[in-house]
Amino acid sequence: MVAIQTTPDSMPDADEMIGRQLGSFRLVRRLGTGGMGSVYLARHVVIGSRVAVKVLHPALHCDAQMLERFQDEARAVNLIGHDNILRIYDLRREGDLHYLVMEYLEGQPLSQVPLPMDAETAIPILAQLCDALAAAHAQGVVHRDVKPENVMLVQRRGGDPFVKLLDFGIAKLLQDATSRTAAGFVVGTPAYMAPESFRGEPLDGRADLYALGMISYLMATGELPFRDRPMAALMRAHLEAVPVPPASLRPGVDPRWSEITVRAMAKRPEDRYQDAAALRDDLLSVLGSRSAAPAPVPPPAPRPSRPSLEVEVVGEDGRVLRTAAGMELSMEGMFLAAPDFAPRLFSPLKLTIRGPGGGALRMDAEAVRPVNAAQAAAWGMSEGVGVQFVRVTEEQRRGLSALALGAPLPSETPPQLDVKDGPAPETVLALLQRQAQQAGGDPYRLLGVALDADAFTVRSRARELRVALQGCRPPRATAQQHREAEALLDQVARAAQTLVDPPRRAELDAAHGNVAGVERAIAEGLTMTELEQLHRRFLQDCPRQAAHAALEAAAGRAYERASDLRAAAAAFERAQQHDPLDQELRRRVQDLRRRVSGQAEEAGETVSLRRSPV
Repeated sequence: MVAIQTTPDSMPDADEMIGRQLGSFRLVRRLGTGGMGSVYLARHVVIGSRVAVKVLHPALHCDAQMLERFQDEARAVNLIGHDNILRIYDLRREGDLHYLVMEYLEGQPLSQVPLPMDAETAIPILAQLCDALAAAHAQGVVHRDVKPENVMLVQRRGGDPFVKLLDFGIAKLLQDATSRTAAGFVVGTPAYMAPESFRGEPLDGRADLYALGMISYLMATGELPFRDRPMAALMRAHLEAVPVPPASLRPGVDPRWSEITVRAMAKRPEDRYQDAAALRDDLLSVLGSRSAAPAPVPPPAPRPSRPSLEVEVVGEDGRVLRTAAGMELSMEGMFLAAPDFAPRLFSPLKLTIRGPGGGALRMDAEAVRPVNAAQAAAWGMSEGVGVQFVRVTEEQRRGLSALALGAPLPSETPPQLDVKDGPAPETVLALLQRQAQQAGGDPYRLLGVALDADAFTVRSRARELRVALQGCRPPRATAQQHREAEALLDQVARAAQTLVDPPRRAELDAAHGNVAGVERAIAEGLTMTELEQLHRRFLQDCPRQAAHAALEAAAGRAYERASDLRAAAAAFERAQQHDPLDQELRRRVQDLRRRVSGQAEEAGETVSLRRSPV
């Protein structure tokens, strides 16, 4: 269960997790606790943005089945991508803690709303739930725990409540023939479970519609049809008892709404509504017109749960090197599912995407996220590589839009032509070889980026260098020039890979006293656990730098005792340059900067302290 409420951020809480930092987010207060974990309000330590963080109960981290369910929740939500479903941004692990970073909502669950409701209030909520379930079922996902506690009502300015469906923790993919649940073990909330759940039969989307019928009954009458019963009696009621129609239980309930609700709760799946869209249409008909309910939120471009596009990886000579199944197509890139396909990170790829109705779309791309066999098995996905499209033309964008909508391509898109009038190969090689020599192995100097450059800037600059070097190949260049260009390409790829990987970047920056680089690595996902591990190794490998840091910190404390905050801040900054991974030094520098700024503001002065640009 996720209970997200609008209470002050400073609300006291005895939970020991409060104040802990996970990744780039610090936990502020607990929002709710459920069977799988607790949910916290968290703030980004650098930019202050708010998210909800769901932490799996530590006692469950050794339970392989629970870990699979936790991962399945992120996978299922990512697969659906609908506005009426809570968004999950990331799935991470820090030590023994597994956690999800999710959209933060301000509102209240349906379970806390006064009931019963009139049709004009209830049906717009039910219609949005139908939209969410229709999107989930279209992607082969059954929620399996639809209940009022998992329905969040977000109040938007000047409009009806906006529905967010939460907690896909026990969701199941329809195409997955093997359930995560052990045979004979029932999952879900008994008061809302379909009869086939108790019989141990395979579930499909109609089980969710049964639960939605139960919610509709509750909203119409203020009570459930089968209540205050022991588990065995409740099970028998779901299997055998005929519910009293809402219109008979509560005078004033629209007879048509009552009839729709009873049909959604039919004992046999084949007697219920067969899809959420049909249930939605009938519910809206109660209000007399579709305009009485909020317009359905159109789902984003379909993201197939199975490979649906044939993709050819093409060599420089136009030959097809291999084929792959294209998945998760977007305007930025796609995933190529193919065994034993692991191109070098950031290596250029030429793709031909075959449309479903004929035609082909040719794209330039680069490999940005290889997934090997071990990772694929652990994450429940296909082996392959994620690619990012580069130099996308307007014509190609139109083609991608058509493919995302499942529409055929009108005709084969001609490939992009290489630029023929660029600098001569010897000019490019001389310039970049001199740059590499001057860099002396420093990835920042090799790529020509600032010490606090973000990952996007690093990738963009690496791409520019690769484009320049790709011209240094036959027939424009000699065989020797081609070999030199390949060597430089390898250096560029390794430099970029170091700077976009937070642990590797932090380790490099610590050795060179680059505080801004360490701050950037923290901002881009370096966890506190990783930081502590790097710091222990740093202290072992660089004892002299640690000693210098200790001397500067001692001087800083002396200045602080003498109330010379500016000198104290400068001393601790020098200490941090010697040991950029020390979190205590980091906190002292930040605290002293705030205090110096406060003093300056009181005195009307201008503060000139060196600050990290991150």
